[in-house]
Amino acid sequence: MKRLIATAAILATLGTSAFAMVSNYQLSAGVRYQIATMVPNADLEGLTTRQVAAINGLFSNGDNLRAGNDPAGQLKVILAWD
Repeated sequence: MKRLIATAAILATLGTSAFAMVSNYQLSAGVRYQIATMVPNADLEGLTTRQVAAINGLFSNGDNLRAGNDPAGQLKVILAWD
């Protein structure tokens, strides 16, 4: 019985951590290209769903991409999130 509970706990932990990581391919090719031009060394591997949503939100509004709004700086902050 203890083994069953321990196994269930481990599987639950693995399931939630795997769910939190998403593929960078959930970002469109255009967004990935814009990221590469703004932050050339950006690591897009292992982004969380929260990061992908924030990046998509950043690039979905043209006002966010104006130079005065520092889109590269905003992008660096999003990429630094855990």
